[in-house]
Amino acid sequence: MLVSILTDEIHQDPQVFLPFLKERGIKFAEIRMVRGRRYPDLDHRDKADLPGRLEEAGLKISGLSPGLFKGPAGPRGRKMEKALEGLFPRALDGAGAFRCRRILVFAPDRDPGLPPGPPFPGWLLENFLVAADLARERGLTLFLENEPGSWADTGPASARLLEVLGHPSLRANWDPANALFAGEKRPWKEGFAALAPFVGHVHVKDALPPGAGPGAPRFTPLGEGAMDWPAQLKALKERRYEGFLTLETHCEPLSRTTPESLERLERMLAALSPAGGGG
Repeated sequence: MLVSILTDEIHQDPQVFLPFLKERGIKFAEIRMVRGRRYPDLDHRDKADLPGRLEEAGLKISGLSPGLFKGPAGPRGRKMEKALEGLFPRALDGAGAFRCRRILVFAPDRDPGLPPGPPFPGWLLENFLVAADLARERGLTLFLENEPGSWADTGPASARLLEVLGHPSLRANWDPANALFAGEKRPWKEGFAALAPFVGHVHVKDALPPGAGPGAPRFTPLGEGAMDWPAQLKALKERRYEGFLTLETHCEPLSRTTPESLERLERMLAALSPAGGGG
């Protein structure tokens, strides 16, 4: 498994996140926000310079996160259609400069009055299939991230949607801490078991779900929440997952929580190896 970090979970300024990655020997990074702008709509300076600076630093891009399809879909999915006409082609166009073939997407919000699918709305399936076909034409793969409140809020819900879609260019970005927020009790067990055949990317963070104590729900440094990451990493290893583990700290202050979480993730991975006694 390959450790990666969302760069804005270090800092949004390349002058800060590039030295951090170099000092810690991290070779992979995911791009989301840079200097207050979300990919692909970065500042013109970063559009021109950042891909080259990343390459000079010996970094490969593990994924690009433009926030596609996240949030309300609008009547009959009109907002999703608008994204397909605007943000989506810009995200595809920008991937080449970063030499990245992996784009993260979300499912739109599900009306709380509607049951989880299937059946799924026709507009949802049609728009996802259009997006996946366009990605395949460019040699790209879309990774659907589970997000609370969406049509793909949990591991089982994401699996059902991906199974119905059945498209080779549409896989899963498994975020088990998000699944905790969506109500799963043990996402590293039941949720992952349901989604495992589709998982091609993983986000790593920790959380205290609703009702888990003072201040909950909230994200925490890795190892301080309700996620059993050693169990999740073991399950990934048993499935022979060899993809990215992208750290997404999601709690302040990043100057402390990201280095701490990275060190804890590396220790957990070391414990999985024969030398670490994990078998």
